[in-house]
Amino acid sequence: MDEFLGTPAGPSHEALMPNMAPTSPASTCSGGEYVTLADIGAELRRKTTLMVTKDNLHQAPNNQHAALKLEVAGLKADFVVHETRIASVEQLTDAMEKQAKVSDTAIQRQGDLLLAMRRQLEDNRGRHNNIRIRGIPEAEGTWENVTETLTQLFCIILREDAPDHFRFERAHRALRPLSVDSVPQDIICCLHSFPLKEQIM
Repeated sequence: MDEFLGTPAGPSHEALMPNMAPTSPASTCSGGEYVTLADIGAELRRKTTLMVTKDNLHQAPNNQHAALKLEVAGLKADFVVHETRIASVEQLTDAMEKQAKVSDTAIQRQGDLLLAMRRQLEDNRGRHNNIRIRGIPEAEGTWENVTETLTQLFCIILREDAPDHFRFERAHRALRPLSVDSVPQDIICCLHSFPLKEQIM
């Protein structure tokens, strides 16, 4: 009778259990590690701090401007250094050009002086070896060979038969107006050898 009059038996504990996962203060991930709400909140806060904010957007141009200003300042400093070096090189170049002009002027002056001394030496040497001969008649109407005449004369004076022995630097009649009494003009010659001139004299 109890089965008919008694209190019906309630459902079993297993039947009353809902078909859901048990709730717990922490859930598990696939790796078996527990992730708590505190961990999720910390992760959200970390990612929030990494996000670009309005202040960051306003600050970015200022940072770029400061970096660009710093680079420009460095370029200006380099420019000043190079400009100073260029100025030094230009000053050195100007000094070298001035010194070169002074040296060129001195060399030109020395060259002119040397040329003048050489001319003076040749003139003195020529006058030192000059011989002036008077009384030799001038050829009339024809061109006279003064060198041949002097060679024959010197061969007679030195009693030599070697006309090639005489080398003349120059030989010509004296440049002066003809005299009224038709006196022949002197002959001036310059021998290459001073000892030969001394033998003739």
